[in-house]
Amino acid sequence: MIELAAGALLIGVAVAVLSGGKVQWRPRRHRHADADRPRTQSLHDRALGNDSVWIAWAAGAVYSAPGAYYLAGLALLAKLGAPAVTDVLAILGFNLIMFALIELPLIGFALAPDRTRELTGKLHAWMAAHRRMLIVSLTGVIGTYLLISGLSDLG
Repeated sequence: MIELAAGALLIGVAVAVLSGGKVQWRPRRHRHADADRPRTQSLHDRALGNDSVWIAWAAGAVYSAPGAYYLAGLALLAKLGAPAVTDVLAILGFNLIMFALIELPLIGFALAPDRTRELTGKLHAWMAAHRRMLIVSLTGVIGTYLLISGLSDLG
């Protein structure tokens, strides 16, 4: 049932963005900005203003925290009764793939920081230029998958 609701919501987002809904997010505005008081930078602004490997690592770790499917996969591995070596290798391989989006930039910044900064800048520019197409494609595909999966569970 959750898959049906999430799928319908994602397809709704895809349709709204495709039909011309705004894609740009705006930062919150402070209602009572005091002109006399010096303005301190927010944590978000401080994090984006520095090229910190630790900030990148922390953000990646937070966004990649294990979800329900990951934990369900671990439970299935435990129930299979495979040898412990097989279980450990499967878990290590899965985590290596799952966290590749965190690991690869970290390795890149450690080995070739200038080249990595250039490549991530190009990726960011491309994603910004194609933002609407990316949102419609990803939300449409994932929403459709969730709807089909949810409907198949009902039957």
